[in-house]
Amino acid sequence: MSDNNAAPKFPQYQRLARPHQLSVKTKLSQAVGAIPETVIGFVFGTFVLLFYNQILGVDARLISAALGLALLMDAITDPLVATF
Repeated sequence: MSDNNAAPKFPQYQRLARPHQLSVKTKLSQAVGAIPETVIGFVFGTFVLLFYNQILGVDARLISAALGLALLMDAITDPLVATF
């Protein structure tokens, strides 16, 4: 007879030591690859509220509420997605 109420078994991982440090070239390649996403995030975060309020005429409170709701949903769903 099996126990259906038993806690699920998760795989165990062990972090392996690196044989050597990462080179500056590798670190720089990683940093350069992150630049476009950083720039897009900065531009979006800086100008979206201004654009919707000043150009489209939407109330700033509604825009802030929508952006806050999006951030809240992101904070809830990211950990859920990462567990699967």
